[in-house]
Amino acid sequence: MTKFEKEAEAIFADFDRARDALADKIRREVVLPACRKFRVTFAAGNGSFSFYDLSYSSAFAGLIMDEHDCRAKKKTGLIRVLKILNTVCGEKFEIGHFVADVTEADLAL
Repeated sequence: MTKFEKEAEAIFADFDRARDALADKIRREVVLPACRKFRVTFAAGNGSFSFYDLSYSSAFAGLIMDEHDCRAKKKTGLIRVLKILNTVCGEKFEIGHFVADVTEADLAL
């Protein structure tokens, strides 16, 4: 490995750590409180992230992925949260992809 490869690797590792720390902070300070307030869960993975309204009997019916879904399910307070989660970090991905899930068990805390 050349010195430039090592330097690049170190830079990207620092970026990854900073991004993951920001994602943890967003989960703790924004997503988890919103999930508790609006009775929704949050999941990220497979190239997407979304909220799930717990008042619906199926996850698909309760899916909240964008502003339209927020309005349709009368959860307009989640619009601000989605704007934060859609902040691009790095070249291609929104920060929401790096925020850990919030499950029903998390809401009971």
